[in-house]
Amino acid sequence: MSEPDSRDGERSETLNQSLKALSCPARRRILLALESQHPREVGEFQSEEFRPAETEPAFFTIRLHHEHLPHLDEAGFIIWNRAADTIMKGPDFEELQPLMRCIQNQFDVDFDG
Repeated sequence: MSEPDSRDGERSETLNQSLKALSCPARRRILLALESQHPREVGEFQSEEFRPAETEPAFFTIRLHHEHLPHLDEAGFIIWNRAADTIMKGPDFEELQPLMRCIQNQFDVDFDG
Protein backbone atom coordinates (compact mmCIF):
# COMPACT_ATOMS: atom_id res chain seq x y z
CA MET A 1 0.00 0.00 0.00
CA SER A 2 1.39 3.41 -0.92
CA GLU A 3 1.70 6.30 1.45
CA PRO A 4 -0.63 9.28 0.98
CA ASP A 5 0.88 12.07 -1.06
CA SER A 6 0.96 15.43 0.77
CA ARG A 7 -0.29 17.05 -2.42
CA ASP A 8 -3.55 15.09 -2.08
CA GLY A 9 -4.33 16.98 1.12
CA GLU A 10 -3.48 20.31 -0.50
CA ARG A 11 -5.66 19.56 -3.53
CA SER A 12 -8.51 18.49 -1.28
CA GLU A 13 -8.26 21.72 0.74
CA THR A 14 -8.16 23.80 -2.45
CA LEU A 15 -11.24 22.00 -3.78
CA ASN A 16 -13.08 22.51 -0.49
CA GLN A 17 -12.27 26.23 -0.49
CA SER A 18 -13.36 26.54 -4.12
CA LEU A 19 -16.66 24.76 -3.54
CA LYS A 20 -17.37 26.85 -0.44
CA ALA A 21 -16.62 30.05 -2.34
CA LEU A 22 -18.89 29.07 -5.22
CA SER A 23 -21.70 27.71 -3.03
CA CYS A 24 -23.01 31.20 -2.30
CA PRO A 25 -24.78 33.20 -5.05
CA ALA A 26 -23.40 36.51 -3.74
CA ARG A 27 -19.82 35.23 -3.86
CA ARG A 28 -20.37 33.77 -7.34
CA ARG A 29 -21.57 37.16 -8.57
CA ILE A 30 -18.54 38.90 -7.08
CA LEU A 31 -16.14 36.42 -8.67
CA LEU A 32 -17.86 36.60 -12.04
CA ALA A 33 -17.75 40.41 -11.97
CA LEU A 34 -14.03 40.31 -11.19
CA GLU A 35 -13.46 37.97 -14.09
CA SER A 36 -14.54 40.67 -16.53
CA GLN A 37 -13.05 43.71 -14.77
CA HIS A 38 -10.76 44.37 -11.84
CA PRO A 39 -10.01 46.06 -9.57
CA ARG A 40 -13.49 47.03 -8.47
CA GLU A 41 -14.84 49.15 -5.67
CA VAL A 42 -16.53 47.26 -2.85
CA GLY A 43 -19.48 49.67 -3.03
CA GLU A 44 -20.43 48.18 -6.40
CA PHE A 45 -21.24 44.90 -4.68
CA GLN A 46 -23.75 46.51 -2.33
CA SER A 47 -26.17 47.21 -5.19
CA GLU A 48 -29.35 45.28 -5.96
CA GLU A 49 -27.51 43.47 -8.74
CA PHE A 50 -25.44 41.57 -6.17
CA ARG A 51 -27.85 41.50 -3.21
CA PRO A 52 -30.52 38.79 -3.01
CA ALA A 53 -33.95 40.41 -3.41
CA GLU A 54 -35.23 39.23 -0.04
CA THR A 55 -32.21 40.58 1.87
CA GLU A 56 -32.24 43.97 3.54
CA PRO A 57 -29.49 46.26 2.16
CA ALA A 58 -27.95 46.94 5.58
CA PHE A 59 -27.88 43.25 6.49
CA PHE A 60 -26.28 42.35 3.17
CA THR A 61 -23.60 45.03 3.62
CA ILE A 62 -22.74 43.51 6.99
CA ARG A 63 -22.52 40.00 5.47
CA LEU A 64 -20.46 41.35 2.57
CA HIS A 65 -17.86 42.90 4.90
CA HIS A 66 -17.86 40.23 7.62
CA GLU A 67 -18.48 37.02 5.68
CA HIS A 68 -18.21 37.06 1.88
CA LEU A 69 -15.18 39.29 1.28
CA PRO A 70 -13.15 37.90 4.21
CA HIS A 71 -13.77 34.33 3.03
CA LEU A 72 -12.73 35.08 -0.55
CA ASP A 73 -9.70 37.07 0.63
CA GLU A 74 -8.49 34.40 3.08
CA ALA A 75 -8.84 31.73 0.38
CA GLY A 76 -6.66 33.83 -1.95
CA PHE A 77 -9.39 34.22 -4.58
CA ILE A 78 -9.48 38.00 -4.13
CA ILE A 79 -7.28 40.69 -2.66
CA TRP A 80 -9.37 43.03 -0.55
CA ASN A 81 -7.73 46.39 0.05
CA ARG A 82 -9.71 47.62 3.03
CA ALA A 83 -8.01 51.02 3.06
CA ALA A 84 -8.97 51.76 -0.56
CA ASP A 85 -12.20 49.71 -0.30
CA THR A 86 -11.37 47.83 -3.51
CA ILE A 87 -11.05 44.20 -4.50
CA MET A 88 -9.14 42.56 -7.29
CA LYS A 89 -8.33 39.04 -8.43
CA GLY A 90 -6.22 37.17 -5.92
CA PRO A 91 -3.30 34.84 -6.50
CA ASP A 92 -5.57 31.77 -6.55
CA PHE A 93 -8.36 33.28 -8.68
CA GLU A 94 -7.28 31.33 -11.77
CA GLU A 95 -7.82 28.06 -9.88
CA LEU A 96 -11.54 28.85 -9.68
CA GLN A 97 -12.10 29.53 -13.35
CA PRO A 98 -12.32 25.90 -14.58
CA LEU A 99 -14.77 25.07 -11.80
CA MET A 100 -16.81 28.22 -12.51
CA ARG A 101 -17.05 27.26 -16.21
CA CYS A 102 -17.96 23.67 -15.35
CA ILE A 103 -20.78 24.82 -13.06
CA GLN A 104 -22.08 27.28 -15.63
CA ASN A 105 -22.01 24.71 -18.43
CA GLN A 106 -23.30 21.73 -16.48
CA PHE A 107 -26.09 23.48 -14.63
CA ASP A 108 -26.81 26.21 -17.16
CA VAL A 109 -26.62 28.86 -14.46
CA ASP A 110 -25.67 32.46 -14.94
CA PHE A 111 -24.16 32.55 -11.42
CA ASP A 112 -27.20 34.41 -10.18
CA GLY A 113 -28.49 31.90 -7.74
